[in-house]
Amino acid sequence: MIPSRLLLALAACWMFAALPARAPAPAAPPPCPSEISDDLLARHLHRFDDYAAGFEEKMRTGYYRSGLGAQGPFGILSRKESLGLLRDKLARLSRDAPTALLVVDAGCAILVTPEGGAHARPVSLPAGAVERLRANLGVEARARGPETAGPSRQAAFVVAPAAPRPAAAGPALADLSRAILGDLPLGAHRRLLVLAGNDLGRIPMAALTPAGADRPLGLTHALVFAPNTISLTNPEAVKPARRPSRALVVGDPDLSHDTRLAWPRLAGAEREAAFAAGRLDGELLAGADATKAAVRRGVIGRDYLHFATHAVSDGVNPMDESLVALAGGHLLGREVKSLSLAKPLKPLVVLSACQTGLGKVFTGGTFGPVRAWYHAGASQVVASMWNVDDAETSALMRAFVEAVAVGRGAEFALRDAMAAAHADHPDDPAVWASFYVFGEPSSQRGASTSG
Repeated sequence: MIPSRLLLALAACWMFAALPARAPAPAAPPPCPSEISDDLLARHLHRFDDYAAGFEEKMRTGYYRSGLGAQGPFGILSRKESLGLLRDKLARLSRDAPTALLVVDAGCAILVTPEGGAHARPVSLPAGAVERLRANLGVEARARGPETAGPSRQAAFVVAPAAPRPAAAGPALADLSRAILGDLPLGAHRRLLVLAGNDLGRIPMAALTPAGADRPLGLTHALVFAPNTISLTNPEAVKPARRPSRALVVGDPDLSHDTRLAWPRLAGAEREAAFAAGRLDGELLAGADATKAAVRRGVIGRDYLHFATHAVSDGVNPMDESLVALAGGHLLGREVKSLSLAKPLKPLVVLSACQTGLGKVFTGGTFGPVRAWYHAGASQVVASMWNVDDAETSALMRAFVEAVAVGRGAEFALRDAMAAAHADHPDDPAVWASFYVFGEPSSQRGASTSG
């Protein structure tokens, strides 16, 4: 096993090494046979070294380039060493809950287990399936306040399309379930680390149902979307599952002084924030007190940050145009990435607002506010996949906070909250499958102390 201090040095080397002046063209995707060898598995994972280096370059310079991943764990270490680190981490996480890795990228879905097995299947998304699903769920229509299903956590300037038809989403969900999950043997596991490329972040993995299962994946498995291969091979990259002790909660800021955008008040967000601050014994910034200046001062030294407000995501310029709405000035993506959150704690960040998990799509995945928070030092980020209803989000988030307050890890807390929301809205995944966890997995045992 590679000592953790060496792996941390490797991470630093990869993230900050001088980058080549000219990036080579990306390699063709590896093949995807059902019997996948370790050599081929490592080739698939090495593509994510490249993706992560491209995102780091984008975060640093504003430009995304491929072909920069030679310094990643599957580039520097031997394939035996890097896969050994991955499987060792899956095995240690499985002491809390049986854990596997699901890799979905470049026409291939691969399930990696701690025992050494790997199962693969080709992925070919049906044409227009994602768009049909989102249209039937009516995720855009939930952003128009009283003129649609109810107040939403997005600016009121959005034009509302047709009303949601969640029951009609069943065929599109079934198509995506067959295309992505198929008959992969997921049943023996209770947590999945998901490493996804391209625009798969727009697909609600929690709402997909594996072959032979009678319930959606998000109700039976805790899901964590992994940011890169470093987080999968570094034994230190875990979030200790314990009750937060230094929480900051921001709720329903007073946005009446915004001269550019019109924002409705969010009664659900106000109740949610008050509940979260009270349940976690945290500091509450609400109304006129929830200013950008107060937030920038207040986030330092926290182990839990919760924003219940409006948000806007931009798919063209996510760092300059995506924002979390605050009193007296909004918090932009580029301002988030410059925060310093990692010391002394790496907080769990909850972005309880519209579209916070969206951004610009690259081959390696989505680049947006979530990666900005992770870059700033967050260990985990809870974010939304679309526009969300104020009242329903408030109920889901109160259930999430209740689980976090008793020491549940974020992915398990979100699974429990989704199950509660599903019980009330079984035919509407836009309500119960609207959020996901991005970042490091939780562990009741904390980080490894080996090496």
